Amino acid sequence: MTCFALTLVLATGPTLCAAAAPPAAAVAGPGLQLQPSSCRLRSGTRLLAFEYLRSAYDRSVYVKRRRPGFGWSLARPVPQPKRDHAQRHPSLVCRTGDQVFLYVQVGNLARRHGAVRLYRAAGDSLAFVDQGRLSLGLPAAGATTEPFAAATPGGGVLLTVTLRHAGARDGCYLARSSNGIRFAPARRTGPGQRCRTVVLSRRTLVQTFQRRARRSHPFRAGYRISRDGGRSWGPDQRLSRLRETFDAAPVARSGGGATLLYVARLGRRTALLSIRLDPAGHRLRPAGRVTPWSTHRVLTPQGRFDPAGLVVLFAREVRPLDFDIFVQAPTAPGAPRPAPRR
Repeated sequence: MTCFALTLVLATGPTLCAAAAPPAAAVAGPGLQLQPSSCRLRSGTRLLAFEYLRSAYDRSVYVKRRRPGFGWSLARPVPQPKRDHAQRHPSLVCRTGDQVFLYVQVGNLARRHGAVRLYRAAGDSLAFVDQGRLSLGLPAAGATTEPFAAATPGGGVLLTVTLRHAGARDGCYLARSSNGIRFAPARRTGPGQRCRTVVLSRRTLVQTFQRRARRSHPFRAGYRISRDGGRSWGPDQRLSRLRETFDAAPVARSGGGATLLYVARLGRRTALLSIRLDPAGHRLRPAGRVTPWSTHRVLTPQGRFDPAGLVVLFAREVRPLDFDIFVQAPTAPGAPRPAPRR
């Protein structure tokens, strides 16, 4: 097994710019590490899943953990049946009773095949057990891709997927489950790709997505609001006036509302930006910057709220076409810095 690195940026307060120590040195394996997804157990243990690319069509999902007072464990691969061809876009959910669900896209997109497979684990065990492919009631002719799972206040799970290669039925779909295993048939919410949905308040949802007018045009990230629990959706709204924005990801706040993360590109530079929505879906302030503008690209942000604040995960380019997931440990004012690992 290979030891991979993780980038965590802790942000508290309105500016998303908490003081942090310089990124710690970490080891990255060969290939590209993308699509991080993380959740936190009641014990304080943090679990991380990410996508490891050996080539364009050879992709696997790995998981690792960090117990309180310890560093990150070695990465462990998730079981992969041969007929699945590849694993992509992992999404972790920690439910009550320390049940951990992992949703993974499987299939060969080159042949227009895609589905979502479910894995389960108990507590901080990395021994994920295959639960089979999910039935979401989507047409078999299309490819079900890019799963994103989010827990609901009642203990259920919202699963957002993107349907591709189905003609006019392509777009964002939302499915609900009370136990995270059996889902009601997914309903189309609108056009877009990389669709992700979280709960803002009791009956208000927000969904982020990206779309473009033509294949030669840049992506533009946006979001839409539902005020009736997902039965209907309001008009699409842009996250930014910048020409190219993508990889939008919503992060639900414990007290209601959400922070929407997205990547913006200006020429050869990219940065990770964010906006904040209140529980009713209204913007609270203009866009804030999480990472500085840099020629080293950032991709696939994800986030979660810990007791200390917002934790943002993202992949960053260290060499051309080589993306790693680094570790940056935020330090609270007056708190002692942890000793380096030997």
